[in-house]
Amino acid sequence: MYQTMSWNYYDFPARFMEGWPWKTCYFHFTRGLRLTNEKIPNPIEFFTIPIEPYTQEMGPAVPDVFNTSGLILSDRLYRTIIEFGVDNLEAFPGVLNDAETKERFTGYWAINVVGLIAAADFNKSIATVQPGGPVIDVAFDHLVIDDTKARGALMFRLAENTTSVWLHASLVEHIKKVGFPGVQFSKPSQVFA
Repeated sequence: MYQTMSWNYYDFPARFMEGWPWKTCYFHFTRGLRLTNEKIPNPIEFFTIPIEPYTQEMGPAVPDVFNTSGLILSDRLYRTIIEFGVDNLEAFPGVLNDAETKERFTGYWAINVVGLIAAADFNKSIATVQPGGPVIDVAFDHLVIDDTKARGALMFRLAENTTSVWLHASLVEHIKKVGFPGVQFSKPSQVFA
């Protein structure tokens, strides 16, 4: 069983990630390749914006994970994942810049998940497949992951939809046990429904 993670909007209702610095590095992070020869900014500057344009108070807390246009983890969450045994991640220093308060939050990592696994079960999934075949940008209306194809990987990018990152149930339980308020997990059927 695999799940994806994001932040709980109810615990951190005030911020969205404005997006990745598209021109400098975003597209490199969804290919599943090592980025040792790529020019990646150090640190990568990210910007958060209010969910409501006129939010008066953003609150002091920032989530441990942003997973909207790429995977960004707090240092504590990143270290928890690595200590559990995930060994296919590259981490690049990131700084969150708050659009309203102008605060800068260090201690974040932009995560490159190395490797793609073709694990979608197309017999049980509902999807629109582009003419080139079921890779990279399949539009799922309902996704079922075949655990046998995932081969027990602790964390991976789905080859059929490379923007999605999936975590093994054992890793999900470990993260829950360590305790990360605001981090929520979703099954494939909840994400693509």
